[in-house]
Amino acid sequence: MKKTTLALIISMALVGCGGGGSSDSTSAPPSAGNPPGNPGAENPPPYQARSWTPGFQLSNPNRQAHNPTVSVLNNGTVLAAWAEAATDDKPSAVFASVLRADLPEAERQRDALQISQLDDGIDSVLVNTRWNFTGEVERFTPSPQLAVSADGVGHVAWLQNDGVTTSVYVADYVPQGGSWSAAFSVESTDEPCSEIKLMALENGDAVLLWKQAGVDTIALKGVAYYANTGSWGAVFDVAGDVKADANVAIWERDGSVFVGYLASVDAENDRLSVANLDLTSLMATTKEVDSAGLKGSVVGTAFDGNDVLVWAELDEYGYYSVMAAASSGSEWQAVPQIEDLPYDVGHIAVSGIDDELHIAWRHKEQSSVAVLHDLKSVTYSATGISDVQTLFDSGAANPVLVNGGDGKMYAQWFTSHTKYSEYVPGEGWKAVTQPFCMPSAVISGSCFNSGTEHTMAVAGDYGVSAWLESVDDTRSVVISLSD
Repeated sequence: MKKTTLALIISMALVGCGGGGSSDSTSAPPSAGNPPGNPGAENPPPYQARSWTPGFQLSNPNRQAHNPTVSVLNNGTVLAAWAEAATDDKPSAVFASVLRADLPEAERQRDALQISQLDDGIDSVLVNTRWNFTGEVERFTPSPQLAVSADGVGHVAWLQNDGVTTSVYVADYVPQGGSWSAAFSVESTDEPCSEIKLMALENGDAVLLWKQAGVDTIALKGVAYYANTGSWGAVFDVAGDVKADANVAIWERDGSVFVGYLASVDAENDRLSVANLDLTSLMATTKEVDSAGLKGSVVGTAFDGNDVLVWAELDEYGYYSVMAAASSGSEWQAVPQIEDLPYDVGHIAVSGIDDELHIAWRHKEQSSVAVLHDLKSVTYSATGISDVQTLFDSGAANPVLVNGGDGKMYAQWFTSHTKYSEYVPGEGWKAVTQPFCMPSAVISGSCFNSGTEHTMAVAGDYGVSAWLESVDDTRSVVISLSD
């Protein structure tokens, strides 16, 4: 019943999208190999898995690291940022580096790279380490955040505190100058700030969001970077009341910027709204999408000229289920839950490729034991929705989905180590592997990491993956490159 209704609504919302993709989903884990050729027919090139270098350490070997974030451009430029914890004589700090995805093997070492400290080295940099494996429906947004425009201009944003005042800081990288700017505070307040989110836009601008607590409510604030002036503008209000500890979604469609967020209505209901940001007048036009049921883990994206929101919502059985809504023009069509399996879901990720939109999430089975969590996914298009597919059944947290711009989609997630798989339209998901890793971390064929904080980016021929790994008992940022 649920899936029949969903297929109908998606077809209505995405009418005119084209023929759509067929569903090749199964309930079994993905397998390696290629489908047999069809003699006499024109076959696509045989599948080749992307090649990744072994990981190497990027962070200070003497400090605990947090929240690695990376980006890669089509020309092979890689930008990376991360935070390092306080020591007895130094406060926590934010660092960044610019390197190449095709870095020669001899230069894949920390000492060969230029690494810049972005903060002023005085106040404490705030990091978000609430990456819970077993019991959290949300997927929290870490600090620092990194965004890079297509022309190579990079931005890093973070929160900083002097014990009284919380400041929202940014630093910019312009490739022509080859260096990072001095840290600049776009906002300073005696109210607590949290959960920043940063996105580069297609025209070279960028948008930074954060939550700022007031007397009785939590506001969502924003500020824009304007490429034509090379500077950050004034702070403006996106929403006056948002839900604490609930992810904020931001995406771009046809030059417009949209923000999806939650606000608490009462003990049993949350309001899901979408704000359309006007970065010229610094105004936000808001539309309500849904106001029934407790919600969390909101993500959003543009897909085939429309907008899609996906979130976790408490169902009648007391568990969180995957829900969605799709826009059709200016209207939003509510979508029933995507899966009808029992037990909680969370850590939702979305990405589109061709005429398919893929949704992945962490799904708890009959126990809260981490190794029994599954990585589930569905695919939908103008023709409807696929069955729920299990991509991995031995632990899954914080999945990342990336359209590589090379005809493939990539997934990375955390279990006791960082896992990886590739998706080819028409062929499905390939083998689950662990291609990154530092050789010293391999034990009995498995690569053991020390944290669920990880990320990945792919742009055409080039790719970068970053995660946390224990190096001599120190949580360290490790990256792997692909060209």
